[in-house]
Amino acid sequence: MAFFRTNKNRKLIIVLALLIVLLAAGFIYVRKVFAATKCWDGGGTTNNWSENANWAGDTPPGTTDVATFHGASCTAGTPDKDVTIDQAVDLSGSGGGINIGSNYAGTITQGGGYVITAGTSGWTQAGGTFAGSASSYDGISTSSFSLTGGSFTSTAGIATVSASFTVSGSPVFNANGGTVAFNGSTTATLSCNNITFNLVTIDKSSGGATVGSACSLPLGNNPTVDWTDSASCIGGFTLNGTLSGTGTLTITGWGSSCGEQVNFGSTAVLSGFSGFSIDATPFYTSATTLDLGAYTTVNFDGAFTLSSGTFTAPSGTMTVAGSFTNTAGTFTANGGTVTFDGSTGTISCTGTTFNTVTLPGTGKTINSTCSFELGAGPTIGGGTLNGTLSGTGTLTTTGAFAMGTTGVLSGFSGLIVGTSFTTSATTLDLSAYSTFTVATSFSQSGGTFTPPTGQNLTFTSFSLTSGTFNATSGTMNVTGSFTVSGSPVFNANGGTVAFNGSTTTTLSCNNITFNLVTIDKSGTSGVTVGSACSLPLGNNPTVDSSDSICSSGFTLNGTLSGTGTLTITGGTPGCGGNDWVRFNSTAALSGFSGFSIGDTSLFTTSATTLDLGAYTTVNFDGSFTLSSGAFTAPSGTMTLAGNFTNTSGTFDANGGTVWLDRTSTQTIAGSTAFFNLNLTSTSARTVTFTAGTTQTVANQFIAKGVSSGSRITMGSSSVGTQWNLSVSGPEDVKWANIRDSNACGGRALIANDSTNTANNTCWSFIANGAKNPTYILKGVLINPGVTINGT
Repeated sequence: MAFFRTNKNRKLIIVLALLIVLLAAGFIYVRKVFAATKCWDGGGTTNNWSENANWAGDTPPGTTDVATFHGASCTAGTPDKDVTIDQAVDLSGSGGGINIGSNYAGTITQGGGYVITAGTSGWTQAGGTFAGSASSYDGISTSSFSLTGGSFTSTAGIATVSASFTVSGSPVFNANGGTVAFNGSTTATLSCNNITFNLVTIDKSSGGATVGSACSLPLGNNPTVDWTDSASCIGGFTLNGTLSGTGTLTITGWGSSCGEQVNFGSTAVLSGFSGFSIDATPFYTSATTLDLGAYTTVNFDGAFTLSSGTFTAPSGTMTVAGSFTNTAGTFTANGGTVTFDGSTGTISCTGTTFNTVTLPGTGKTINSTCSFELGAGPTIGGGTLNGTLSGTGTLTTTGAFAMGTTGVLSGFSGLIVGTSFTTSATTLDLSAYSTFTVATSFSQSGGTFTPPTGQNLTFTSFSLTSGTFNATSGTMNVTGSFTVSGSPVFNANGGTVAFNGSTTTTLSCNNITFNLVTIDKSGTSGVTVGSACSLPLGNNPTVDSSDSICSSGFTLNGTLSGTGTLTITGGTPGCGGNDWVRFNSTAALSGFSGFSIGDTSLFTTSATTLDLGAYTTVNFDGSFTLSSGAFTAPSGTMTLAGNFTNTSGTFDANGGTVWLDRTSTQTIAGSTAFFNLNLTSTSARTVTFTAGTTQTVANQFIAKGVSSGSRITMGSSSVGTQWNLSVSGPEDVKWANIRDSNACGGRALIANDSTNTANNTCWSFIANGAKNPTYILKGVLINPGVTINGT
């Protein structure tokens, strides 16, 4: 006892005691975390799983334990004692499972009504005997399954395996009339060692599956193999063994979002089925023999690739929605039909001879290696043709159709395209066709195209970027844009190009030569003519850019040519700046003798030179604006029903008359030098001059109302601020009300039977019946009989 009496020894004892406690706690903790093996020692009085004494430590396995029978570390007691499972077995936790060692000599019997669940350690059996329940209501569930020895009799219910399934060596597997269901989210590899199943289902939520060559899986009637329910980007479905059953076998997954495939290897076999269907997942086969010849249904919603082996198509119809490729296999058509019904994909025919092909899909590309006989009057979906389509009658497409450089049509007498048509074919000669119809746009990017001789054509738009286009000798109608670019050849062929319809049209012509052009648009469409366009319009043509208000108007950047009077009509102004007829800086007119803008459209020009000097008729039913450039008026009369505006252009009066003849208000804006200016109308109205501007009239100025009771009113845009008028020749002013006018820049003017409203200078007003006028000179009223400076 003396040892404990010193303080030093007491401290040592306390430290030792703490170390013992810590070690014990650590052992307990480690045992709790890593206690994965729970040994069967048979120490109980019964064979029951539920009797604690049958387990090492007299405690049964927990959810995270591996129940072990005569394993390498489980030899104590009676490890080969038989086991009766008399309760539900839950080993479903992380690490949980069942391990039946190779030395186990007993039998484990699953009692009726009890389910066995193994966790991530799965089911491993190397010896002994397992006798599953004879009840179809009892099940087994495990993540993985491994059978390398002993005997395993499955439950008569459902045994589910969520991961890999492996049988090897010389064990006995008895299906017991039950079902093995492969499901779960883990990638599954099935190695079956030629065991016999009763029924198998495959319904994975993700991960995919690979079926080994020694697996023969009976799937029942009209089975569905679902290898994933999500874009797992793992695995796909690979078959190296045999799938058997009746009816139609359907394989589904998640398309091809991550490159997944349904892959039939060289040893893959289908047995007993009468139909085969795969969803949008690409299908690859290298099966030595995959014979679907007697199948009534064969459908691939994705791509089909025959990489090697022999594939026999059904004698009926096989549909392929995606691409079709034969890299090194043997394709036997078997007298059947292959229908390409998808909207995407490429058909490559190397090494493949089809019996009959139909092409309802709208977006396929047919490679140059393909030559399809389509029969009489066929209808296809459309797509791109680089190969050959042959047949008789009219070929009809329901969608867009493109002819590639190597594309060929053979034997047909007509072509109807459901939407747009594109060609770069080396030679596409339809001159002998009785019908060529394109529902929407036409585009040529190469080769030589010739339409039916003399036939009228209609396109919603036209594009020519390369090659040679031989136009019809009839009429080619274009309802939308017209574009020529690059270095193509456009042969007008004596025909007419008619721009019509209700769609806004932009013309980019690349200096091609037309024979005749007409423009007659409807609705609110509008037209823009590019600077590289020279449009021959014929004799007395009418350009109609719109039939309603709020149109895009008519804009000319190029040249209009013809004879007689050119008339341009459009919508009535009403949308704040729309409905203009615009001549921009490069605009030109050639060959005409008259020019008329109708429908009250607003005309504005900034053309560098717009010379109408020799025209006998020039008429604007709307307004006229000279925004820049040079405008030469006719030597005769230019009539104007709208406003006259000169903002910064050069106006050459050319000895002619400008006559503002509207029956309602008109405005003269900007300063302009006229030769003759006529403001006479057939009803009372107002003419407004922009304040501060000057109108110069070299010869005659006419401003007359209808009568003393129906007068013309002339005034400033800003009351009290004068507008300037300089007249060198005679005036004829009558029945006028005048305000804010300064006429001192030229000779003093006389207004007969008119009214001096206010603020006029250098005017004389003669009342009705008066013998002497009242003069206004620089703001001074001079009454009759008064003499100034001897005058």
